[in-house]
Amino acid sequence: LETSHMTFEGVAQKKHTHQNVPCRGVQMANITYVGDEDGMDHSGFVKVTQILELQRIGLNHCEMWGLTGATCPNATMPGNERTDEQTVMYKQNFHGIGSYLNEHRVKFYGEEKSITTVDGSTVRGKNDHLEDQDFFDCSYDAKLEGLLCDRRQNEFRNGDGVEGSDWRPIAYNDFGTHYLVKDMEQCQFCDEYKCKDYRKG
Repeated sequence: LETSHMTFEGVAQKKHTHQNVPCRGVQMANITYVGDEDGMDHSGFVKVTQILELQRIGLNHCEMWGLTGATCPNATMPGNERTDEQTVMYKQNFHGIGSYLNEHRVKFYGEEKSITTVDGSTVRGKNDHLEDQDFFDCSYDAKLEGLLCDRRQNEFRNGDGVEGSDWRPIAYNDFGTHYLVKDMEQCQFCDEYKCKDYRKG
């Protein structure tokens, strides 16, 4: 379940606005343990798996990374609405530590991004130092058997890399709230979901 929104220099982008969209089936991220899973807490009885890495995987327009024509990989992802466009796959690593205050919540922070080029090599983003830090604020919900994550990304692009182009530098924000599950086949929530307007009682 997703509600998300994107703005270019403060202007809403309808193409990238999704409101209460159930079960898009798009892979959002991979979450793995970073800390020593065999490490014990002070009691000597409880294993600690408190430090986590979230790797965001997605598609972005090739021109926003200075890739055009033959240099564009035309990457694809199942369920992603950008699959029919000239796209490049990007990855971004976020890291978080489980809070002592709430055992079911982790806030992940990250900024550094990389793309996979047409020859399969990995190239780091050039504008990470200009952007605000991105985050995923995630909590586990036992009733829904999934994660509820609020996220925000701040991006800056210099241009499309084409000589003589009138494409100018631009800043944009991409943010949303998401209900995420590990396996879509086990998501009964999708079959039963109905949007309710609580203002109408």
